[in-house]
Amino acid sequence: MVYKQNWIIPTVIVIALLSVWMGVASGQNFSIQLIPQHSVIQGSVTLRVTGIPTNNQTLVWYKGEDASKDNKILNIPFNPATLHDSGLKNHERIRPFPNGSLLIFNLEKTDEGNYILTKGPQVQTCVYLKVYGEETEPSGSDVGTIIGLGIGAVLLFALVAVFISFLVLRRQRQKITICLDVTTNDKDAPRKERGGRVPSEGASSGYDVTAPRTRQRKAEETTLERSIESRKC
Repeated sequence: MVYKQNWIIPTVIVIALLSVWMGVASGQNFSIQLIPQHSVIQGSVTLRVTGIPTNNQTLVWYKGEDASKDNKILNIPFNPATLHDSGLKNHERIRPFPNGSLLIFNLEKTDEGNYILTKGPQVQTCVYLKVYGEETEPSGSDVGTIIGLGIGAVLLFALVAVFISFLVLRRQRQKITICLDVTTNDKDAPRKERGGRVPSEGASSGYDVTAPRTRQRKAEETTLERSIESRKC
């Protein structure tokens, strides 16, 4: 009798160890995949479960650092006829699937965090859900900031346009002044520099000032010729 009891005890221990090892081995591929990988506010995400162990145990979802009662979302029983047992972290935007996956729609920033899925006491896996993006409706301060930036940009553009116009007008005036100076200098330049005589006031009015000198010279020449002819006679 003592021999039989000594044989039963080690057998029970071996069976228990084998069951624990099989449970752990069956959960090696037990994981959660985020679909899509990049989740945004007001979007949706599926926490897809893969490699579910074959032993008939209930799946339990948690949100938090550990699988405690306060972090429980809900459980997904192996028997579909059994009702889901909701926890404190469950809400109306969460939908479970019979295969253990979880759907969260109309995402909010509060949905971000660590999600844990357990299958019995030995097997569990987790994934961290990151929610990107900001609220679509800007606050009053954001609207004021946007309006202020827009007004500042318009004023800056107007100042730049006025400054450029001032520079253009100033340059045009300088060109006009230079052209007028060149024209004036050309009119006042002495004619001898251009191969002619310096015009006098009379020449500018149409009167030839060299005419009296020419007549006087002709008269002198005529007088000289007459005196020469009278001497010959």
